[in-house]
Amino acid sequence: MKKSLFPLGLAITVLLITSTLSFAKMAVSLQQKVVQITTVSTSGSLEAADGSTYYLRSEPLQEKALSFEGKQARILFYQSGTTLTCVELAPVSSPEFEIKPLKSPPPTAR
Repeated sequence: MKKSLFPLGLAITVLLITSTLSFAKMAVSLQQKVVQITTVSTSGSLEAADGSTYYLRSEPLQEKALSFEGKQARILFYQSGTTLTCVELAPVSSPEFEIKPLKSPPPTAR
């Protein structure tokens, strides 16, 4: 009786596709733009004049954001699903952020 390798091949293919899709979801690209900051909340987010909400990545960044409340700022952020996360703020007069591609993917939580 000859056993088929089809189930094993199918299982490996599904595993590879699943791994690729989950890695693709992790990949985020940094973006930058100038926004008018209307409100900085104590819960760690800022509201832009265009209605977007950016979550601030750290407490020091929240303190920095307070100095831009009511002003324009250059923000560096990434989008994951519908969530926008701000990773850096700078005055509009400052040069654009230098965005370097990652040489290797970030470590994953297990």
